[in-house]
Amino acid sequence: MRKLFHNIYFSPRQFLLEHLIECHSGLSVKNSNKYFSLLLVTGFILSSLTFCFAAQDIKITAKADPAETTVGGSFYYQVEVSGSRTTLPTPDVNFPSAFNIISGPNSSINYQYVNGQVNSSKVISWRLVAREAGDFTIPPPKTTVKRKIQQGPSVKVRVRPAAGNVPPGKNPSASPGVPSSTNIRIKGDPKSNQPLFLEIEVEPKHAYIQQPVTVTYTLFFRQDVRTFDVKSLSTTEGFWSENLKVPNPPQVINRMVNGREYRSAVIHKLLLYPTRHGELSIGPMDLTLEIQEKRKSRRSRSLFDNFFDDPFGTSRVQKQVSSKPKIVKVKPLPDLGRPAGFDGAVGEYKINARLDRDTVNTNESVTLKVTISGNGNIGFLPEQSISIPPDIERYDPEIKEHAEPLGGKLHGKKTFTYLLIPRRAGLQRITPIKFSFFDPVKGKYVTSSTNELLLQVNPVEGWTASGAVIPGGSPEEVQSLATDIRWIHDATQGLHRAEKPVYRRATYPLAYIIPLIFAVTALFARKRRNKFQSDTAARKSRMAAKHAYKALKEAKELQDAGKIDQGYTALARGLINYFSDRTGNVSSTVDRNRIDLVLQHRHVPENLRIKVASIIDKCNSARFTPDGLDNISLTRLIEESRTWIHNVNHYLE
Repeated sequence: MRKLFHNIYFSPRQFLLEHLIECHSGLSVKNSNKYFSLLLVTGFILSSLTFCFAAQDIKITAKADPAETTVGGSFYYQVEVSGSRTTLPTPDVNFPSAFNIISGPNSSINYQYVNGQVNSSKVISWRLVAREAGDFTIPPPKTTVKRKIQQGPSVKVRVRPAAGNVPPGKNPSASPGVPSSTNIRIKGDPKSNQPLFLEIEVEPKHAYIQQPVTVTYTLFFRQDVRTFDVKSLSTTEGFWSENLKVPNPPQVINRMVNGREYRSAVIHKLLLYPTRHGELSIGPMDLTLEIQEKRKSRRSRSLFDNFFDDPFGTSRVQKQVSSKPKIVKVKPLPDLGRPAGFDGAVGEYKINARLDRDTVNTNESVTLKVTISGNGNIGFLPEQSISIPPDIERYDPEIKEHAEPLGGKLHGKKTFTYLLIPRRAGLQRITPIKFSFFDPVKGKYVTSSTNELLLQVNPVEGWTASGAVIPGGSPEEVQSLATDIRWIHDATQGLHRAEKPVYRRATYPLAYIIPLIFAVTALFARKRRNKFQSDTAARKSRMAAKHAYKALKEAKELQDAGKIDQGYTALARGLINYFSDRTGNVSSTVDRNRIDLVLQHRHVPENLRIKVASIIDKCNSARFTPDGLDNISLTRLIEESRTWIHNVNHYLE
């Protein structure tokens, strides 16, 4: 009897199920129905009594960790409900207006069954941020069980002022790391009234070519978002893109949208550089979200449900959200005030040049380092024209670049290192190097220049005849060793006809003509080399193929290092720079339509025009779509690019 009561008290559903099986196996249908009805009524009565008795065992506790913080600081508020029952209620909590909810409620449930005794606990937690200074009290958490109010203790939290003075009228919560709530308005967007939507913020909306545009993807939600996955990224045709870092996991802050409070999180940021003017579109981003929702109503319970199921619990569902496309109006660079040496650079830069030493001997090497630093598309900065004296031999530069996002811009520098060898002694002068760029903030062209560089070239020291010293003093006088007359032998039989003098030979004039020919040839070659070095466009055209092959090699090295996205970028940049250097077009104005038009004008066959357009489209697709980074495709594109450069090079002479 004691065992029977124990089973009914602690496991009424299991007790009813076991006896239901016995009814159908050992009794007739008529008797089993009566017996089942009796067990059903008895079980529900005992279950109700169990629920009533168990309600007296519920205990609610609450605490804040830490209990003291500063304005803008965060803390955790935790409520624990425990008791000897399997289904625990969720208390209601009201927070003072001085606190903002960053995350929560997050809940966890723990069950224990020891020696026939059921013990369970539910922990609900929130993360809060303090907006105002002072002493605040969080009211007791309350719940109602069988018409009886159960509540926990109230919790006191002390909020101290943040370090430093807070200007009057400012929200103290606007501290670093915890932005304050702001009120924004989204006009004409029906999603702004939904509990969940994705918004794209573009700054600025009107830009010049190559002016950086910051794109921020913000998720606004009033539901409990557990996870999110990017299904497809935005298409950015007509832009050169760089990813900006965002916190992982993203920081959640409260924001007001059209008068309604949302939680928001920045999930993605881009830095875009327009490559052509006109209206350019930023495509939508698609997200897959996992939402935890509370059940709206209690459904009827079945005897065969899991005993530990929470009928008032939550369920997880997946939702799809998409942002709206955005339009950026790109203005062409103005013609008014454009300098003669402008190469298409846009941003805020300064140029610096220096020699590693200012005094050398002839035929000794010296290094000239030219550095362009600032904010802008560092990778597209061209090599500047440098006027080197003709008595100094110059080699192709070693180029290094470094860039990183900083304050919504790409900040970095590009360094060109030249090896110089002076061939003649004297004071050599390197005229100032000028660099022109368009400043989109000021809306005008700016020219920055270096100082004049002086290089003192000394002659190589050596021995001179006047400086020679004969060891041992002055030479001795010639001494007579003998005075006897020696017999002169007759040698007429050994005589033979002497050859013509050297000056009467036919080869004598050639000794003057051949060195003269070499001197004239060397002078002509030197003038041609100086002219070639002063002609920047011709030099770039001559070296275009060589630089393009270096770019393909760089793309292959990045691929081998596992940086496939950077490999595609290096490949596309190499093809665009090759076309720009070979044809004299500014790289910032080059796109697939421009390439096709120029190649058609140069009578390049149609198959080669289609091939380069296909390669550029595949590179853009790989860089701007999440599933386009294919290692095998990159290898094939590198080989196709090498073949295309080889085949098209003679058409662009």
